[in-house]
Amino acid sequence: MSGRALGGVVIASGFLKTEMWSMLETGPQYKRVAQLIKKRILHGDYSIKTIPSERQLARELDVNFMTVRRGLQLLVEDGLIERRRGRMRVKNDGAGSRRIVRIALLVPILVSSRVDELRVAAETAAESRGVSVRTVIYVHWDDPVLLDAVQGFDGACFGLPSILQFPVNCGQVVLDHLASLGRSRIACFNTQPEDTPVLERIDLWRYWMAAHGLRGKLYNRPVKSGQVTSTAALRYMKEILDEGLDADAVFCITAAAAVGVLRALADFRRKVGPEFPVAAFSGEGIAELLNPTLTCLRSPDIDPYLNYCLDWMLAGDEPWEGPLVMAPSEIPLSVGESTSGC
Repeated sequence: MSGRALGGVVIASGFLKTEMWSMLETGPQYKRVAQLIKKRILHGDYSIKTIPSERQLARELDVNFMTVRRGLQLLVEDGLIERRRGRMRVKNDGAGSRRIVRIALLVPILVSSRVDELRVAAETAAESRGVSVRTVIYVHWDDPVLLDAVQGFDGACFGLPSILQFPVNCGQVVLDHLASLGRSRIACFNTQPEDTPVLERIDLWRYWMAAHGLRGKLYNRPVKSGQVTSTAALRYMKEILDEGLDADAVFCITAAAAVGVLRALADFRRKVGPEFPVAAFSGEGIAELLNPTLTCLRSPDIDPYLNYCLDWMLAGDEPWEGPLVMAPSEIPLSVGESTSGC
């Protein structure tokens, strides 16, 4: 086996192959091939791409061509796959010894504790129903993997029910809270890429300030997609503090931006709390971990929505009942130390 080190990761020919076989049960090679392919099917690996040809699998697994064929035949007899036009494909009709249900979970390529929480919630709800979840990562909204996922998973023709966890209008309670502390120059701070939810939150701040006859400055320096918003927020907030912050409170569009803001204020020895309140639209799973803890909207329980969606998916061809966008009508405020001081 040859290999080289790259950034602490060993890249070696034959390494993945050895690891792959070591994770399977012992037994005849053709049964181990069947076990490996079955595992991939259950994880939804062949929902987006097709099953490789027998010769491709033989090269990948470093086994005999006939060994692969015998292994695949076991899965044909089990009803998991079928041969069509000379190629193997996963059966989608639920026939065979077990019904295989696979759900695609599309997530962006970014570091987000909230995305991780949503992923765990979806996987937990799915596991309780014997459903496999396949996480699909996309880089941008025009990423071909999005179309591949929609085409590879056959439920998209019924529409795409959506769970909107934080409706933008619910953010008014955060601004109401800052105003209740006697603040009249509430700045809006953002370093998140300007997608639709971010722009809607900025507009909410504008409309709310205008409706209450208050003035505030927008500090907006969005990073490129994939860059770390909290680090950018730290640098940006330090620049603002050097030049002079025109605000008596800060409303952060995201919790990631608030992380940088709080760190910068601490570095400048600015006391955060009733003296200078900082709040964010949402906590993204980290609000209670910060010091000071962050005032923001409390994360609503989305389990009922997830359960409803999964039950509909498992029902088969039943039409969707209700609006395609599900969202809580109101979300309570979680008051943290960043505005209360205790």
